Amino acid sequence: MASAKKKTAPVKKTSAKKKMATKKAPAKKRATLKQAVDTPPTKSQLRVKVTEAPMIVRSVRPAPTSEEISTRANQLWVRRGCLDGFAREDWLIAEAELYNGL
Repeated sequence: MASAKKKTAPVKKTSAKKKMATKKAPAKKRATLKQAVDTPPTKSQLRVKVTEAPMIVRSVRPAPTSEEISTRANQLWVRRGCLDGFAREDWLIAEAELYNGL
């Protein structure tokens, strides 16, 4: 029998330039929690965006009670000269003043 030669696929030779082009840049290391806490913020992190408006904080007051509204309405009635017929208007004015903090 004749000896059979095995056929092998030809080996492709790549140039050094192609090898350099296919290499990826090394991945950046992520900061650990300790590094993130210990490092001071950068200038860009300290900048405040112009679009951000400062938050306005108002104190929350409880709604006025009926007794407070009645007292203020009575004061308005006395200031008017104790004229009858304006009880509802005095009540609404007193209520508005107390809700708006006047």
